[in-house]
Amino acid sequence: MADIFIVEDDPVIAREMDNFLTSWGHNVKCAQDFKNVTAEFADFNPQLVLLDISLPFWQSRLIFPCLMQRFRLSFAERTSFRARGI
Repeated sequence: MADIFIVEDDPVIAREMDNFLTSWGHNVKCAQDFKNVTAEFADFNPQLVLLDISLPFWQSRLIFPCLMQRFRLSFAERTSFRARGI
């Protein structure tokens, strides 16, 4: 199965995503240090990143190109969803 890196600052959402993806057999790591997301990414080397669009120290629109450039990723797709009422 896939190695999935979750970048979500709400611990309840992160835990639920982790539990769900792990139940399907995926290897999941949730970001812990939002100031050093790129370092955690490098240590884990995931196949998929699930990235929150609103983070405490980064704007996800800035993390995405940083990851692409720093790690020379060959393909990436961005899709965003927003919860109702926010």
